[in-house]
Amino acid sequence: MGALCAGLCCLGGWAVIGGAAGWLAHRRMRSVEASAGHRAEPPHEGRWLWYAGAVTVWLAAAVLAVVGLLKRDRVRVGRDCTFILLGHFTLVTVGSVVTTMIGDPGDMDPLPIVVLACLVAGGGLTVAPVLAAVWAMRRAKRIAAQPPTGDPPGAERFLLYGASLLLWPVGLVMAFVYAKPENVRVGAIGLCMSLAQLWLIAVGTCVGLPLLVAAYWPG
Repeated sequence: MGALCAGLCCLGGWAVIGGAAGWLAHRRMRSVEASAGHRAEPPHEGRWLWYAGAVTVWLAAAVLAVVGLLKRDRVRVGRDCTFILLGHFTLVTVGSVVTTMIGDPGDMDPLPIVVLACLVAGGGLTVAPVLAAVWAMRRAKRIAAQPPTGDPPGAERFLLYGASLLLWPVGLVMAFVYAKPENVRVGAIGLCMSLAQLWLIAVGTCVGLPLLVAAYWPG
């Protein structure tokens, strides 16, 4: 009963703190946009890259939230990154409370903590590639609408796609090397393939780590 009361108090306290932080960030955005007379966010598709970075890890979300809220032309993105940061902390808080309530106080088994960490990290690393892919495809659509400056890539693009699936850095480089109207879609597709590989690595790690702890932790 004591653990239940402590958990509910913890969740209630965090709800007040998180709600206040979110309200202040939203109030800051509304104030800046009201004085500017327009939406304060990066041009084109840039905000999607901010969101991809923010959902990856809470520290990145914190930095992007502070930078965004301080920069008047990006304050809407700062507000959104603040919400993402609060989402990170909310998942950790809820998971910690649940783990404490159902666990044995004298039990030193690290499995619940490992499972919680992998769930939080796996969730962020699942959403981040999707947001990054949205950024890449919208960027490719915008650039491809411009007049071409040369010939489009030939059959060698399929070799690059295969390399992106096997070696994820290839796709990351392609996204910025292939950035002209005639080849930007090739770079975007290569990036998406590399993101798929990174997602598989992240999911495999988040699934395999708890299994290893469960199998080899004594007791």
